[in-house]
Amino acid sequence: MEYTVNVINKNAMHLLHDMAKMRFIRMRPNIASQKLSEKFAGKLHLSDEEYNDFHNYLKNSRSETYN
Repeated sequence: MEYTVNVINKNAMHLLHDMAKMRFIRMRPNIASQKLSEKFAGKLHLSDEEYNDFHNYLKNSRSETYN
């Protein structure tokens, strides 16, 4: 079962963390509030050369104009 919980009191967060430590619940970060740069950082597993090539490709494609 999955539920979304809105915590309205900071003491409740302490209880939730304690319950997670006892493995009664599992806490996961809210993906919607996570920045895309944090979410996808390191997902491509590129070498330094591949990263530079990819970065140059993106930079060039962003500067292209379409007629």
